[in-house]
Amino acid sequence: MLENSHTHLLTDNDRPPTPPDVSMFIDNAILINDNFLIEIYNYYFGQGFLCILIDNLLNIFGLLFLILYSVFLFECIDYNTLYSEHSLRKAIQISNIKNASFFTIICIIMTSFIFIYKLSGLINKMKRTIKVKDWYANNLNIDDSQIKFTKWTTIIDKLVEISDNKLFTKINKLDIINRIMRKNNYFIAMIDLNILDLNIYIPFYGKYSFLSKYLEWNIHKCISNFVFDSESQIKKQFLQSSNSTFSAETLNKLQDELRKRFLTMTIINLTCLPFILLFQLTYFFFKYAEEYRRDPHLLGLRQYSHYSRWKFREYNELPHIFEQRLNMSYDDANKYISHFSNKISIMIKQFILFIASSFIIFLTIISIQDEDILFNEVTSGKSVLWYIGILGGIIGLCKFIRTGDDKVYKPDVLLKRVSLYTHYYPENWIDKEYHTDTYQEFSKFFQIKFFSLLEEIFSFIITPYILYFNLRKDTNKIINFFINYTSHNNNVGYMCSFANMIPTENISDSHQDKIKKSQINFDYNYNCSEELMNNNTDNIDNKNLSLIKEDNTQDNSVLSLGLSILQINDECKQNNNEETIIPQVNNNTLEI
Repeated sequence: MLENSHTHLLTDNDRPPTPPDVSMFIDNAILINDNFLIEIYNYYFGQGFLCILIDNLLNIFGLLFLILYSVFLFECIDYNTLYSEHSLRKAIQISNIKNASFFTIICIIMTSFIFIYKLSGLINKMKRTIKVKDWYANNLNIDDSQIKFTKWTTIIDKLVEISDNKLFTKINKLDIINRIMRKNNYFIAMIDLNILDLNIYIPFYGKYSFLSKYLEWNIHKCISNFVFDSESQIKKQFLQSSNSTFSAETLNKLQDELRKRFLTMTIINLTCLPFILLFQLTYFFFKYAEEYRRDPHLLGLRQYSHYSRWKFREYNELPHIFEQRLNMSYDDANKYISHFSNKISIMIKQFILFIASSFIIFLTIISIQDEDILFNEVTSGKSVLWYIGILGGIIGLCKFIRTGDDKVYKPDVLLKRVSLYTHYYPENWIDKEYHTDTYQEFSKFFQIKFFSLLEEIFSFIITPYILYFNLRKDTNKIINFFINYTSHNNNVGYMCSFANMIPTENISDSHQDKIKKSQINFDYNYNCSEELMNNNTDNIDNKNLSLIKEDNTQDNSVLSLGLSILQINDECKQNNNEETIIPQVNNNTLEI
C-alpha cells in the first residue's frame, strides 16, 4: 500500500464507504450531507483538482512501478551469473519471466487486482472531484488558483452564508464541522476513554499502546462499517429511544455480529500476511534505504506516534488544524528529550566515532591515490572497499544515536511548553518533570522515527493478534459505548455526545477537561479568536506568561491558546465546587 503524499487528508475512516450520488450536486441542500462536506474539505486540503489528480496518479503509478520492478529483480536477474562473472548485462535475462515461481505469479495477480481497483477508484474519484471543483467555482467563487491562498475559516463562513440564504435548515459552523468529523469524534472518544484495548506487552520494554495506520484501517473496517450506513449516519439498531432500553437479546446479537467481523478480519489478515508483508518490506526498502543511507541520523529523529496523535487530538479538530499546533511543539519536545541524554553513552559513541573515522579517512586517502587499492585484500577475502563499507555503517549507526547538545534546560518549563501545543498534561506529570518515569511515558508518545517504521512493518503481524485477542473480547464495551454516548442534534442528526463540547457528569475529570479544551480550541479557530484569547489570558499568572517570554520565535497567539487551556486545570483545582466558564457555541437544538 503506497503512502499518499498528502498524509493528513481524511483517511478511510473519514471518507464515505460509497461516493455521494451525482444528484446531490444539483441543489445546495447537499450542505447537510456528510459525504459532500467531507469532499469539500478534502478538496480544500488537497489544494485543488490538479494537485489531487497528480498526487493520485503518482501514487498509483508508483504502485505499478513497484510491481514491475519487484518482478524484474526477483525473476529476471540470474544472481549466480552476476556474482560469478561480475557482469550485470549477462545476468539480466528477461525471458526468465516465463518460468516465474508460483509464489511470484500469485503476488503478481494480487497486486494487479489492487492496481485495477485503485485505477477504477481513481476514475470515480476524479469524476466527483471535478463536480466539487465546479461547485467551489459556482457557489463559493473560488477557483484552483485561489484555493491555495484561501483560509479554511473563509470557506466555512461562505458555507454558513449559503445556508442562511438558500436552505430551510440553518446550520452553523459547529454543525458543519460535526458532520465532517462525525466518525472521527467517535474514534477520538474511544481512544480517550480506553474503550479499545490496544495494549501489548513487549519484552524488556513493558506495556505499549500499539496503534499503526494499518491497525486503524482494520478497526474502521470492523467498527465503522458496522455502526455507520452509506450516508455516514448511525444505523437505527444502535439508537436508543428515551422510552425504551435495549434488551439483552438485542445487545448479544450486536456483540456477536461485531465479534464475527473481528474474526473475519483476523482470518483475512492471516491469509494475506505473506503477500502483504513481502510487499511492504519491498516498498519500505525502496522508499527509505537510500534516504537513510545518506542521512542515517534521520532515523534517530523523533516524531509523535500514531497512537499519541489520536490521544492528543480534540473533538471537532480537523487534520490540518491539529497538525499545525502539533508541529509547533517539536522544538521543545526534542529539548526535553535531550535533557535526559546518557552522558556515558555519549562518550562511548564519540570514542567509537573517532576510531572508525580515523580508519575510514586513511583508507579513503590511499584509495584516492591509487584506485586499484580499493579491491586489494586487507584480510583474507576482505578488500579495502569492504572495510570502507563496514566502517561507514558504524559511523552511520553512531549518527543514528542522537544526543543532546551541551545546553542546560529546565525540564519542567520545557514539558509545560510542549503541553501548550499538545494540550496534554496528566496529573502524574505535575511536579515530576525531572523524573525518569515521566520521561519514559512522554518518550512513548514522542518516539524515535525508526521505531515508528518498525511499528508499521510489524503491524501486519500484530494486527491479527489485537483484533482477535484484545478487541474481540471487548465487543460489549464497544457496543455500549455507541449506545450510551450517542445524542441527537436537529441540524446534525445522531452524533457522539462529546462532540457538542458540553461537559457532562458521567465521565472522568480528565475527559471533562478534554471537552473544555476542545471548546476553547474550536472557539479560537472559528469564533472571534483574538478577542477570546485576550479574555482568556487576562488572568494568567506571571509564571505561565514567562513561558511566552522565553521564546519570541513562536506564535504567541497559539501559546495564548495553550495557556488558556492550562488555566482550566488550575481553576479546577482551586475551585472544586465551581464550574469553569467556557464560551459556548449556540447549541439550542441539542437533544440528549
